[in-house]
Amino acid sequence: MQKNAKKSLWFKIVYNKENIPEKVNDEKEIESAMFQDYLRKNFAELINQMDGLRNDSESPDQKRLCSIAISKLEEACMFCVKAVTYDI
Repeated sequence: MQKNAKKSLWFKIVYNKENIPEKVNDEKEIESAMFQDYLRKNFAELINQMDGLRNDSESPDQKRLCSIAISKLEEACMFCVKAVTYDI
């Protein structure tokens, strides 16, 4: 991805380049990294959908609910990745 390209909300929140291991040697670590990537992509899609709904909505209550959902998805993604990487 280009440095100056606008990143979507999911990319900023979930798929932060700093969180992706650059060098993986162990087979268990490779499997974990692949599963982390799978999790991030799925959470990313959900976050993008909620962000789109929030942007399209005219209802303040619906916008608020979308924001809460995005925050909870961020939290859920973090705990999923922690669970996958626990004690590797």
